[in-house]
Amino acid sequence: EIFVSDSSTTEGETLEFVVSLNVVSGVDVIFDLNSFVGTALAPADYAAVTLNSITIAAGAISYSFNVASAEDLLNEGNENFTVSLANVIEAAVTDASGMGTIVDDDPSPDIFVADAIAVTEGATSEFVISLSAVSGLDITFNYQTLDDTAVSTQDYTQVPMTSGTIAAGSLALTIPVVTIDDSPDEIATEYYTLTISGIVNANLNDPSGDAAINDNDSPPQIFIVDAVVLEGGTFSFTVSLSAASDLDVDFNFQSYDGGGADRAEDPSDYLAISGSDQIGAGGLTKAVALATVQDVIDEVDER
Repeated sequence: EIFVSDSSTTEGETLEFVVSLNVVSGVDVIFDLNSFVGTALAPADYAAVTLNSITIAAGAISYSFNVASAEDLLNEGNENFTVSLANVIEAAVTDASGMGTIVDDDPSPDIFVADAIAVTEGATSEFVISLSAVSGLDITFNYQTLDDTAVSTQDYTQVPMTSGTIAAGSLALTIPVVTIDDSPDEIATEYYTLTISGIVNANLNDPSGDAAINDNDSPPQIFIVDAVVLEGGTFSFTVSLSAASDLDVDFNFQSYDGGGADRAEDPSDYLAISGSDQIGAGGLTKAVALATVQDVIDEVDER
């Protein structure tokens, strides 16, 4: 009976196969040998074999032959191919094929997330998830966005936990995120993050990248509405914004005597005020009170 052994080696080394008989024969045993690709390919991973009319001479019991494997820099799984007997004369075949296994010796690549280039609100941010080197294996992972000063649904479109793959032979995957063009004036630049987790077939180097969204809205205008009151009453001056802002709007205020014949003066006609106040984020107005003085003099309306 005749059979072929299996063989295994690290890539770049030589595999040795042995074709053996179960007992010594008194006649020559003749056969052909051929290799067949599996997950290992020829010539990329090993040197193909085609041997015709090989002989195990009468009185001998085996025949050995070598197959060279190729060294590469690609991280990949262990790969295999087969060598098979054909056209055997003077022996019964019990195992026609031997499995050759090439053991990979290359490290897994690193994976990292680069910061996205800053965009103006309403544009699309792009995160690039990259490898330090091409891999022979698919690299899989999960990714999602996380709020920072930018808030999902208000400033950008949230990306929930999603599965991603950098296919074997590729170096990167780009993740687009649409930002939202809103109308309120807000922080000049807001930030959010894209993170990766659950990495398979790569080493985590940098798990997150930041994205900046630049505001494109002008600050609102601020103005004071005129007020009228009977002497002795209290003015309520309304400080107003032309549009709501996502920022607190701070301001200072101070009263001044009027001018001309109808001049109102402090403290005979009103009580001077000064100070600072704020229209909170989202608000439109703030009232400022000023007390007037009641007198018994008949006089013109004063300002």
